[in-house]
Amino acid sequence: MKIKLRLACRLLQTLVLPIAMIEMASVQNTRGQSCDVGGNFENKAVTTNKSKCGFTEFPCQVSSPPKYYLKKITQWNSSWDWSSSDGGSSGLDNTSRVNTYDHMSCSESSYSTEGGNDGSRAYSCTTTVNASGTTTTGDCFLSGAVAGIYGPLSVECRFAASKGQGSYSTNGACSSTATSSGEQGTYSNPGGSGDVNKNATWNLCSEYTDSMLRGDMLSLLPAYPTDPADWNVCGDSCGSAFYNLTSDHVTASGGKFKYHVHILPCPHDVKLLVEWDEVTIYANSGQPPSKKHIKEKVSGNGDPNGLYTSEREVGVPTAECTIDEENLQVTLDPSGSGGGGPGSGGGS
Repeated sequence: MKIKLRLACRLLQTLVLPIAMIEMASVQNTRGQSCDVGGNFENKAVTTNKSKCGFTEFPCQVSSPPKYYLKKITQWNSSWDWSSSDGGSSGLDNTSRVNTYDHMSCSESSYSTEGGNDGSRAYSCTTTVNASGTTTTGDCFLSGAVAGIYGPLSVECRFAASKGQGSYSTNGACSSTATSSGEQGTYSNPGGSGDVNKNATWNLCSEYTDSMLRGDMLSLLPAYPTDPADWNVCGDSCGSAFYNLTSDHVTASGGKFKYHVHILPCPHDVKLLVEWDEVTIYANSGQPPSKKHIKEKVSGNGDPNGLYTSEREVGVPTAECTIDEENLQVTLDPSGSGGGGPGSGGGS
């Protein structure tokens, strides 16, 4: 009976031991130390977006995609001969106004100088309008019904084009110009009537370009969170860093991320090879995806919390695309020469 039992045990060992040795071979190094080979990407990501603002193009010529400008210069000359129940007046006015946009805050401000005479006295003043309010220095005589006759031509080139006397051109100082020259007309309101002659020019300057928009968007990216608990577990794929510009070129958005690989606990000196692909997918260009293979060698450290590869960052790409980390693999290093990774702990 004992002989039969010994034979049965020997037979069981013959069957079981080779299987166990195959399993252990996939996780052992040359010194017989072993660990559960595996890991996950962990990342921290930040994103933001920014839209253009400013003065839109004059209605008599609109680009596609639309353009925005950060400065508008208005100059106009007016003269009038006005009859009213109080005796009327005649005179002239010359005004220059510069309106500007802050492209980060999208707030508008203006500075204007005005001067002329109403036939009996001269006047001049400056007016500043910004976030703090309106400040006027000097004597601006124009008010009431007279101001309503020849005041700022807010209709811009639409006014000129409707009379067939407007023009639209490009010059070296500013990107676009609209002009109303020699405009004349008869005006009336309950206060009286008269003739007015207007000459006006508007210039749009300092285009808000796509490169400026991208720079503004990048400057708005928030800082990465600093709490170790803010690392997000993202399995065997991780991302994305991206850059996108809307088809009308008005809004840009982008994102970037930091990442590392968290590897399961391994004894000291177990040599591991960590591999993955960085995949770039391009938008709207017809360009096929690209792939960069990345390798990093690390050594086990005995920490029960596991170990980490080095921390890497993928910034906002320059082209319109997305970048992801994919196809993570952690295996025993066949060369047996681990790189001595960043050690243990909860990451940084």
